[in-house]
Amino acid sequence: MSAVDLEAVVKRYGRVEAVAGVDLSVESGEFVTLLGPSGCGKTTTLQMIAGFVIPTSGQVRIGGRDCTRLAPHRRNVGMVFQNYALFPHMTLQDNVAFGLRMRGVPRAERDRRVGEALALVRLSDYADRYPGQISGGQQQRVALARALVIRPDVLLLDEPFGALDKHLRDRMRVDLRELQKQLGISLVFVTHDQEEALSMSDRIAVMEGGLIRQIGTPGDIYERPANRFVAEFMGESNILTARILSTSGSEAEADAGGMPLRLNGSGARGDAVTVMIRPEKIMLGRAGAAGAGGIPGRVAALQYFGSSVHYRIALDCGPELTVIRPEADPVSRLAVGDGVEVAIPPGIPFVIDD
Repeated sequence: MSAVDLEAVVKRYGRVEAVAGVDLSVESGEFVTLLGPSGCGKTTTLQMIAGFVIPTSGQVRIGGRDCTRLAPHRRNVGMVFQNYALFPHMTLQDNVAFGLRMRGVPRAERDRRVGEALALVRLSDYADRYPGQISGGQQQRVALARALVIRPDVLLLDEPFGALDKHLRDRMRVDLRELQKQLGISLVFVTHDQEEALSMSDRIAVMEGGLIRQIGTPGDIYERPANRFVAEFMGESNILTARILSTSGSEAEADAGGMPLRLNGSGARGDAVTVMIRPEKIMLGRAGAAGAGGIPGRVAALQYFGSSVHYRIALDCGPELTVIRPEADPVSRLAVGDGVEVAIPPGIPFVIDD
């Protein structure tokens, strides 16, 4: 039985359709991320699972039970918000215990479960402190403990790391993923951060315009995007128009403005197709270097990112490509104006739906 099922879920606010018909199943113990830009409908979808928003149409089921119009406190879901929503006048122990008190859990059982929840997030020694006396990362862990202590059927997180600095975000990603695996809990996570989604999820649902545009594993979403929106949203990509010259099985020879390509995809001879090439898959060398033998061009611009260098390469045949190379790669000593050659391995260019 699925932990969460959404069936043709729609939410309208007057003439605005925030969610335009979402179908989604989250399996027991699965980590699913709703990913997309601001205004795409991901938070509204999460709030319909939680019960804070009632769908205009469609059905929400949790553990097989129809919860479409059920009040939030009757759904047995845990929710973690971006702003933590901790009570500043309560100790951490009392914050975590709040949901149990509202459910009438006896004092002895409540104390035991609060102790277990604080231990899970490594805050047992901070039980008597107040939210204002701990760091932002620790506050987020208290919010997580408060959501877990009620033993929810599903855990919902809405941009939970948005207020944290990069170091803390990276640490919290690891902590949350390990905790989710340890408990075997079903989790639905909302973010606009592609790196966050790729590094944590079992599956990612990419949303745009109130719809799920693609759902799949992180590898599927990144390597085989279903359409141009997904390809461009999921990190850096080169999007080109190519014309098919010949086909053989699931591959095709094509030309993109004078640049020869061997595509992962097929079509009829003469067809114009939209092609995605991930910039880290492109080979780059100095012009005339031994064994280069690629397509000539020059460095039009570059950006240094510490661990990598992003190049904008203007090819002699016309197109421009973004190429990403590790900073440790000797070729990363290139400068603007240097002559280069690029090579694109067969099968790397991927045909997408435009």
